[in-house]
Amino acid sequence: MRKILLFVLVIATIISCTSLKKELQSKERYDRLSKGFSIEKLPNWTFHGFHDIFNLTPNDLMVKGKDYIRNYVSVYKYRKPTDSPLDSIAKNHFKSMFDTEISDLKKYAAQTEYGKSVVITYKATHGNYKYACVRQYYKLKDHVYQLNYVAEQQYFDTYYDEAIAMMKTFKITE
Repeated sequence: MRKILLFVLVIATIISCTSLKKELQSKERYDRLSKGFSIEKLPNWTFHGFHDIFNLTPNDLMVKGKDYIRNYVSVYKYRKPTDSPLDSIAKNHFKSMFDTEISDLKKYAAQTEYGKSVVITYKATHGNYKYACVRQYYKLKDHVYQLNYVAEQQYFDTYYDEAIAMMKTFKITE
């Protein structure tokens, strides 16, 4: 009986240490991928670092196979020379989207606390997938911040208000 009890205690300890380690790894990844900015995550969305990028996905899509990697709010931060205009940076982004058909492209400029921001909305077809997208670009010093809401068209309207609400909480913290 003692051996069984000891065995159960050892297994419980191993399982709890494993889940604690996963939580710590997720927290460390979150901190590393969100360095220099903050964004408020809604409770019904989950952080994941797919492709080592800061991503948030609705909880109910996290359990639907690969739907979570095609429906997300993400933030990219990268270096760009200070003399690169934000319009050019946004335009060049589309040059790198190979095998993707873009339609309904609209561009807006907005003045923010960080200066000029460029917002681009569009629809995209990549293989068998049809997406609707909202991208917002900020430039501060020698960094560009790109916020994205990308979703398969079937999910876009469902999560739009929540995604935009999170994007509006974006803050540059450096």
